[in-house]
Amino acid sequence: IVVENSAFANGYLWSLGPASWYLILHVTGGILFELGQLAGDGLVGYSQDPWNVVDVSMYSLLTIWLVFRVSDAEQAAAAGETEFIPESSISGEFLGLAAIFIWLRMLNVFGLDQKFGPLVRIIQGMVSNVFSFMVLLTVFLAGFATCLKSIFKRMDTDSEEFEDSEFPFDSFSDQQVAMLS
Repeated sequence: IVVENSAFANGYLWSLGPASWYLILHVTGGILFELGQLAGDGLVGYSQDPWNVVDVSMYSLLTIWLVFRVSDAEQAAAAGETEFIPESSISGEFLGLAAIFIWLRMLNVFGLDQKFGPLVRIIQGMVSNVFSFMVLLTVFLAGFATCLKSIFKRMDTDSEEFEDSEFPFDSFSDQQVAMLS
C-alpha cells in the first residue's frame, strides 16, 4: 500500500515515492540481468534452472503490475480523484501475485546462509511431502464426491417432484466443499 499510495504525494501522477522508484529500478535491473543470463546460457540452459522460472514469473508480474498501476493512476487522475486507492484497482492483485514469487526467491537467498540454510532445506522437504499428500487427498475427495453424487442422485427424472426440487450437489465443486466440511 505504501508503494501504490505514493503516486499522489505531490498531486500529480509521476511524483512516485522512493519505494515505487526502488521497485521500478529493481525490476528493470532484474530483467536486464535475466536477459544477460538468457543470452549467456541459451534458452535450453536457462530454462533448466527452476529459479530462472521463478525470476521470469516474478519480473513478468511486476512489469504487469507497473503497467496497470500507471494506467489505474492515470484513470484516477483523469477522473479528478485526489487520492489513488489501490484496493479498487487490478494493479494490487498483480503485486500480490508477484509477492508469492518474491518470497520464494527470498527462501532461496536464505538457503545460502549457514544458519538458515538447513531450515530452508527442511521447509522444502515438508512442502514436497505436503504436495504429495494434497495429490492423494484430491484423488480421494474426487472419488468420494463422485460416490456422493451417484448415491444421492435421483433416478426418477420423470416425476414432478424431481423438477421442483433442487439437488444440493449439482456441481463437482459443491461436492468437494461438502466433502471438506
